[in-house]
Amino acid sequence: MTKYKRAHPRITREIPVEIELPELGAVHATAVNISCAGLQLVCDHGTIETLLPEGARTPPGALLSLQVRLAHASQDDHSAVIGVSCRTVFTRRVSEREYRIGLSIQSFDDDGYERLERYIDHWISGGD
Repeated sequence: MTKYKRAHPRITREIPVEIELPELGAVHATAVNISCAGLQLVCDHGTIETLLPEGARTPPGALLSLQVRLAHASQDDHSAVIGVSCRTVFTRRVSEREYRIGLSIQSFDDDGYERLERYIDHWISGGD
């Protein structure tokens, strides 16, 4: 039996995100796991309906691009923002009030890939 291994390490950590929608401005959610290839957001019904008009009924592979800003504390405790462009991979209703959105990262702003990679490595190696 072959053991499944992701190409990019993933951490489970709550990270505030701001999703930029041209017609509405910023919408806030929380990433609950993240890698350099993607992230999973948790949000409520109102937020998923704002982000995805079809909500949890959005079909997998839908071509919806979101501009996401990941806010996190860097290793030296200064606030840092990493800008990424993402595409939805899945939507899932977890409970009456909780929804999950899987996002695939399509591109990074500036040196965002390297900064996110360092951040993930820091937490994988036991950082606090």
